[in-house]
Amino acid sequence: MAQTRWPGAESWYTRGLRHAGEDQRRGGGLTLGLAVVARHRRDHDAAERHLGRALALFDGIGDATGVARVLNETGRLERARGHLQEASVLHQQAIARLGADTGDPRIEILIRLDLGRLFLDWGRIPDAEDQSRRAEERAILANLPRELAQAYLALGQVRAQCADESGFIFFENAIALCRGREPMPRLEAESYLEYADFRDGLGEHDEAQAYLLRAREILEALGTIPC
Repeated sequence: MAQTRWPGAESWYTRGLRHAGEDQRRGGGLTLGLAVVARHRRDHDAAERHLGRALALFDGIGDATGVARVLNETGRLERARGHLQEASVLHQQAIARLGADTGDPRIEILIRLDLGRLFLDWGRIPDAEDQSRRAEERAILANLPRELAQAYLALGQVRAQCADESGFIFFENAIALCRGREPMPRLEAESYLEYADFRDGLGEHDEAQAYLLRAREILEALGTIPC
């Protein structure tokens, strides 16, 4: 999936399902993976079918986190279909389903970042910033550098939408985290790409070009040839 090799990803998830047996939690996770692949392939009907099966599996064992993940992915699907209101409701239902769950905080952060991106697409800038801030706070409390970098990147995108020069600090923070003790080169490249868009939007074309070149260097080192 990270290499966007969707047929291969679908094959591995399908093979995994054949070995899941009666393990509903594992089966739900694999079926959810198939839904994600189908969405990326723009096969929305197949994605919807996989999501229905995954929801039944997680709901059948009372797995609130699993249900929340399915609701969030269903929100992503509705966003891909252009149904922003429906997507918003689904993301918020996913957060509500987590409730006081003390499991992996990454799930809540993921959902809030998805909801923030949706609000940004929708032009609801204050709401987008609110969700990104909540994700930032959760990542700091849980000491999750990757998720914190993603939250800073989201906040930078909010500032970019407003053409607010102060947004540079969020991109700088994201890049610094990506270059920390546990390097995250793919996310670093994504941060440079977004930073380039931000600088270009401010009319700083030379700086934007420099960040694009840096992103290209990282992606080439990873064996990914950028377009």
